[in-house]
Amino acid sequence: MPNIPVPAAAEGMPSIRDPLFDTIRAYRDGLADFELNHPRDDDVGTNLYADQSYGPHLARLNQWRGPAGTMAGAIEALRLASEDEGGVKDSDAGDRMVEAALAFLENRYDAARGETTLVDAEDIVHECAHLSMLISMGIDSLNLDAEMQALSAGMNVVRCKLIEAARVMSEFNRANV
Repeated sequence: MPNIPVPAAAEGMPSIRDPLFDTIRAYRDGLADFELNHPRDDDVGTNLYADQSYGPHLARLNQWRGPAGTMAGAIEALRLASEDEGGVKDSDAGDRMVEAALAFLENRYDAARGETTLVDAEDIVHECAHLSMLISMGIDSLNLDAEMQALSAGMNVVRCKLIEAARVMSEFNRANV
């Protein structure tokens, strides 16, 4: 089988789309653009360029809610919260980045303890889609069988939790009719 490069698996990129990771990357790209191209002798122009280059991404980070979607997103959020002097560090956005990373890690901890969350179910669906894409592209992975077994086990846990939730809801509905 030919070795076909997968763009989503490029270095530093998560294999699953992570909006937080993407927003942090866009913010950093905007900062780099600002540092390189902002007007040097015009405060009004500098402020306008900041608003156009990294401002929208910083605004999204300031209002971020929810966990990072991937380990890479959690790491980038923590890195940004601890390193971005004068930007995200020690700001509302910095607090939100720490919260997003913590929520991601807590979800992983719950999953490791056997507690499946909706986020875990979404991750399983995304991973299945990713593996399906790799298979359709003819990429042969030595770990593919192990990955499929792990996903199957995860899906069984999710299925059991959904069945149990449906049973409890059904009993509740019968009791309250």
